[in-house]
Amino acid sequence: MLVEKGKFVRIRSHLILPENRNTDLPESTQKVPYKMWAKGYLLDEAELYEESTIVTATNRVITGILKEVEPKYKHSFGDFVTEINVMRSIILKEVWGNDD
Repeated sequence: MLVEKGKFVRIRSHLILPENRNTDLPESTQKVPYKMWAKGYLLDEAELYEESTIVTATNRVITGILKEVEPKYKHSFGDFVTEINVMRSIILKEVWGNDD
C-alpha cells in the first residue's frame, strides 16, 4: 500500500539492538531490541512496512518502519470502579455538606 506524502502516520524504530543492550538487564530483556514508536507526517511517499521518514509535532525528523496510517487513539481510563463513585460521594458530602 503506497502512502502519500504528508499523511499522518506512526513509525517504529529500534533505538538499541539486542547485541548493544546493557548486560545488567535481565536476560529476557537483553534479547529484544529497545523500540520507539512515533507519530508524525510523512516527508515522502512510502510503502506500508518499509522504512520512511516523518516530521513530528515538535519538528523532529525521525526514520523508521511505517506501521500505521492515520493511527487511532487506543487509550482508555480503564474499567468502571464502583469504589471511586463511593469516594466521590464522600468527598462531595465533606466539601459541600448534605444540602442540595
